Amino acid sequence: MAASFDGYGPKSLLETTIIEHLRLAQVYEINDWLHQSKCTNKEVAALVPVVVETARMGDCIFN
Repeated sequence: MAASFDGYGPKSLLETTIIEHLRLAQVYEINDWLHQSKCTNKEVAALVPVVVETARMGDCIFN
């Protein structure tokens, strides 16, 4: 996702699925979400099913 955000890699489906799951507007907001004091380990761990499902869907970053 960082490569896509920086403009030198392909856009990944994971960007979209995580943004939708977290109800964020932009990919750069993921960093803010991760580093906010309210973000817990449990909330980060809750992203695992999103990541696994996205990989199963054939996202390019998992190839």
